[in-house]
Amino acid sequence: MPRLGQNGEFNACRSPATGHSPARQRVSHSGGSALQLYGRKKCRETQKGQRWLKERGVEFHFTDLDTKALAPAELDSLARALGGVEALVDTQSALYKDKGYSYREVDLRTELLEHPKLLKTPLLRKAPSAVLGFNEIAWRTFTGAN
Repeated sequence: MPRLGQNGEFNACRSPATGHSPARQRVSHSGGSALQLYGRKKCRETQKGQRWLKERGVEFHFTDLDTKALAPAELDSLARALGGVEALVDTQSALYKDKGYSYREVDLRTELLEHPKLLKTPLLRKAPSAVLGFNEIAWRTFTGAN
């Protein structure tokens, strides 16, 4: 059943049980501070990251970039944490190669907002810091999990 949101609009896609939309799924486990994990459900590296967090009981919020693009402020925050917008671009992605981004001058921030598939994933964030890509050693240090 649709629910009335904070701004007065109906939120038909929110789960009545949790109040979270499918694109922003909260996964709670005992212990740890809340983290944000950005990725795509079909991305193997994102799947490895989700499994790693769950196995260690780390609480996190998952945002599926295929169904929910980053807000401009989120992108800016990630860019600041990771050394600039250029660091967020997946130069190995099919979209990057197909559209010829290496041969064109573009505003990368605008392109990342319009085409979230250009983002390297997974992105693990606990403001103001973030980790790009799945690396068990880096994630262990970042989360404090074993």
